[in-house]
Amino acid sequence: MEPKVVQARTGGTFGEGSNRQTFKDPEERGTRSILRVNNGDTVIIGGLLRTDKVRTGTSVPIISRIPILGMAFRHKHSEEEERELIIFITPRIVEDNNIPNILSTGSGNIVREQEIPTKRLDSINKDLSTFEHQRF
Repeated sequence: MEPKVVQARTGGTFGEGSNRQTFKDPEERGTRSILRVNNGDTVIIGGLLRTDKVRTGTSVPIISRIPILGMAFRHKHSEEEERELIIFITPRIVEDNNIPNILSTGSGNIVREQEIPTKRLDSINKDLSTFEHQRF
């Protein structure tokens, strides 16, 4: 698992006049996790934090530019907003007997795209065992 989040930023602008539209590129934040979870158990991944600092200023035109006196006609404000992304994952194992028998309907063979070769599976299990025995 490698969930990740990056802050949304202004993307391209399309259209002309009052039909102009600006879109935002997606936000991303990231983490990398190796998990072993029982069927139906829920895993919670948190700690994907983002802090936004917003600074705004208001002033009375012309008068706010006068030295010393102008400070009475200006106001600056800064604000911090912290957001956390929390991901809840509940894996479910789908048994082969729950999959309709495609062969009997004549639709073709079942293709198992997610099947991991045995050689690779041994390597994954070894890495997971090592990871589980580490102390943090």
